[in-house]
Amino acid sequence: MTWTNSFFLILTLTITTTCFLCLWELGKEKWERDGWISLACHLLYGIIFFSIIPAVYVIIMWRAENSDGSTVGVAFEMTRRMEMVTVVCGFSWIAGMVLFSLKYIVDEIFLFSLQFRCMPGRKHEKEILKQCCENLGIRRKFRLYQDFRICVPMINGILRPQIYLPDAKIFNDQDLMCIFYHELTHYRHADVFFKKLTVIARCIHWFNPIIRKKLDRAISVYSEAYCDSTVCGKSYVETKSYCIVLLKALQLSSEKAPYMAVGLCESENEIEERIRRIGRIRKQGRRNRGVAVFLAVFVLVTGSITSFATGWGIVRVHEQLYNATVIEVEEDLDVNEQLEYTTWGDFRGKVTEGTVKKEKIEIDPKSNFTRMEWTLAPNEVVMSPKFYKDSGSDVWISFLVEPRDVNVRGGIIEANGERRYIEDKEELWNVFILREGGSYRMFVENVSDFSIQIYGFYE
Repeated sequence: MTWTNSFFLILTLTITTTCFLCLWELGKEKWERDGWISLACHLLYGIIFFSIIPAVYVIIMWRAENSDGSTVGVAFEMTRRMEMVTVVCGFSWIAGMVLFSLKYIVDEIFLFSLQFRCMPGRKHEKEILKQCCENLGIRRKFRLYQDFRICVPMINGILRPQIYLPDAKIFNDQDLMCIFYHELTHYRHADVFFKKLTVIARCIHWFNPIIRKKLDRAISVYSEAYCDSTVCGKSYVETKSYCIVLLKALQLSSEKAPYMAVGLCESENEIEERIRRIGRIRKQGRRNRGVAVFLAVFVLVTGSITSFATGWGIVRVHEQLYNATVIEVEEDLDVNEQLEYTTWGDFRGKVTEGTVKKEKIEIDPKSNFTRMEWTLAPNEVVMSPKFYKDSGSDVWISFLVEPRDVNVRGGIIEANGERRYIEDKEELWNVFILREGGSYRMFVENVSDFSIQIYGFYE
């Protein structure tokens, strides 16, 4: 993958994520008011995947690619000036991503080492944890740790989950059950996994403040809100007791859990907002199902359309930049670099008419390229169908030869039977200036003793 492809991959990825995130922001308050926290949270999980997986870029490249691997028009081709810009942007992006990742790498190392420095949980707490797992139908075994270094109850780990408790005496058995239900619900919602994906997304999109700030804030708030509503919806958890546990955890320490883990509580303002949200959801329940679903579909459809339209707009802008910068390079080229020959008479070998395919460059509706993919036996000649050209016009030919070390002739047959051609290996291209109007053919002659394949076009 070239620097240009990488540049446009990141660009389409960040625009796609921004579109979906902004649309999600429009509907989040409505979902929250109507009690559809789970719907808002699942849509947010999808946005996190969209921020990492370049689906729009892959589809655009698939649509822009021809059968021979070339692209429609000049999609993602680059001139020297564009290459320099994309290389600078590429190195800047990598440097920023590395620097931005350092904090999270240190955080992850701290969490990994924490399990070796903390004391294993006491037997009584382990029995309560086991009972909570049985009530939730969770068979996986969790490692429980307690230590004075732990500021707030939290869970970490995807394949080998660990639950950490502060080494404090303020939590009774009912409090511990609420804490374990909370952390186990985070596990069932895969919140640790999505938290780490959010970190990856923040590092990828470090240059985009909308994604870096809003996505992080959204996943922190709504994963907790979804967890709170799920836990308080259980018959064996009292809402009042659960809220008291949140306040106790806040009194224990005002520090947050390490970023890469999922903790029980955050700041005082966030705890207050969570308690208010729990009371509101418990009082009114869910309502306006049709509106909530319609709004979710609207976000998905509008986000998809906007993302694809923006992606194709990026391709068009790139092609305009390409055309604007490539002229400076082409002006200095000698069009007829290869020696042109002229001859008359019949061909020596077998002559056949090849199949061709008409194509146009999307940014230039007047273009009229004819693509050819021919296989030639030794000494065989393949000609194109006849085409009419005016006097003073020209015919461009350009094609690649496989194998590369074989001599091939390519040219045109004029209306009077004269053949004008060039001869070379690997790659042939030339512009034939026409002296008179009439019917012409383009031809390729294999003058070697080997079968060859040619790929190219003429205009």
